[in-house]
Amino acid sequence: MCGRFTFLFAPIEAVGHFNACIGIGQQLLEKGHKVVFATPNSWKGKLEPLGFIEECYQDLEEGVSTEKWGEIVSTMAPALGLPTLQKMEFFHFALYQEVVKKIKDSDARMREIMAAVKPDLVLLDSVGHNPALVNQGQYKTITH
Repeated sequence: MCGRFTFLFAPIEAVGHFNACIGIGQQLLEKGHKVVFATPNSWKGKLEPLGFIEECYQDLEEGVSTEKWGEIVSTMAPALGLPTLQKMEFFHFALYQEVVKKIKDSDARMREIMAAVKPDLVLLDSVGHNPALVNQGQYKTITH
């Protein structure tokens, strides 16, 4: 190992995305690296027991995020009877609207997280990337 690095994971708020990042993060922890997750409040307290550092980027009341996604899915229900391509178009529009809103709402906090964590590498697993995560800091090439 050529040094200890700090990795910042920023997955979209979905179990599958978090689980994939957790698997990679565990491998990095085993190699002695520092692993930080930028998480919505709905994930608060779930990653620290695994050895990760959590930095929350939302100030939502418990359950608000889950309820919001339920509302989004409900608004998509009329599209379920459409042909597949039209259904995809409808779903993507509705989902991207919510993703863009979440990015805007979290941008200032993400900038604070980037400044505090000073990651060597940011790993994104999302359909939309926060400008604070891709436009801030100096980028380094990590070689082993």
